[in-house]
Amino acid sequence: MIRRRTCIPATLLTLSLACMGAAPAAAAARSTAQVQYSWKVDAPVLAGGLTGILLGASIAVDTRPVPAAGLDPAEIAWHVDRNALQNLSTVADNRSDTFRNVTVVLPLALGLVTAAPGNRWRAAGDRMALWTESAGVAQGITLLVKNSVARPRPFNYRDEAVRPDEPHYDAQSDRAFQSMPSGHASSAWCGAALLWMDPWLQQPDATWKRRAGIACIGSALATVTAGLRIEAGQHFPTDVLAGAAIGAASGTFVPLLHGYTDNGKPVPRPSARHWLDRAAGVAAGIGVGMLLTEALDGQ
Repeated sequence: MIRRRTCIPATLLTLSLACMGAAPAAAAARSTAQVQYSWKVDAPVLAGGLTGILLGASIAVDTRPVPAAGLDPAEIAWHVDRNALQNLSTVADNRSDTFRNVTVVLPLALGLVTAAPGNRWRAAGDRMALWTESAGVAQGITLLVKNSVARPRPFNYRDEAVRPDEPHYDAQSDRAFQSMPSGHASSAWCGAALLWMDPWLQQPDATWKRRAGIACIGSALATVTAGLRIEAGQHFPTDVLAGAAIGAASGTFVPLLHGYTDNGKPVPRPSARHWLDRAAGVAAGIGVGMLLTEALDGQ
């Protein structure tokens, strides 16, 4: 459980400054790149995301009574998930909302900061459209799986005497059986993926430091979000892994489906070297995020 209230504003400020510092070249050479829109791409993507959300919402969650002593932990298949049952932190629950929101907003903010002055409104629209399509696909898949699987959340396996007396820990609610996958992890990793795809749009010839640095920042924030969901007792480790996979895939492949132009010329797609730079940044970000989660969970 989280026992020390670390200063979250200072942590987020440090990460945000690092993110802005990861793109000095873009500040000097503002981008005029634009997303290539096509109904052949946008209509299926939007329709797929909306269909997933509507179908997921129409599925009745299969709830069941939770005894006062909690559900039997023996029914949890994975050992790594059983180890997460000790966590029930309302502080972590609230903090995960903050980190998720920051991760979602950063791609939009970075697009505005690095866009050419005459291209900022178009850049804002591009980022919002990409976010809407990516988030729609991620949330559609997430909701479909959540309501179909109806997995009990970790707090359902604890005695009611130790469950926090808050709505988010109500064992009789539908959301108490919507653990797999994690919606927070899905949203955060979708934002992180849009963030690490940003150098392709804004500056395809950016340095490896910018590509890796931005990927590191986004992945660190998303990892903290996911880690705090586990510490809150709201999700199992496998829940956040599934949510992260859904969000990262959506945030990566939706921009790839579109492509970009800069002054009328197609922007080259990322090379193998560019993907390796991103992968290195993601790996480093996961490590940083795990350390930050541990710090927030300090003595």
